[in-house]
Amino acid sequence: KNCEKERREEKERREEKERREEKERREEKERREEKERREEKERREEKERREEKERREEKERREEKERREEKERREEKERREE
Repeated sequence: KNCEKERREEKERREEKERREEKERREEKERREEKERREEKERREEKERREEKERREEKERREEKERREEKERREEKERREE
């Protein structure tokens, strides 16, 4: 009789331990996945910032080139008129 009670308690302790370990594994998995999502989001945002910066710089270079060409055309026109 007493032996049966001990076996039952042992079984309950084992099951409780398994539930705890399973819970810990699940939580660890969730933390890892959350960390991966955060890092992925940061990489995406960094990439977007870099691309935006490149677009701005390209636009500035284009505008600068257009201003130079316009200036050259004006100067050429003035020289021809002289």
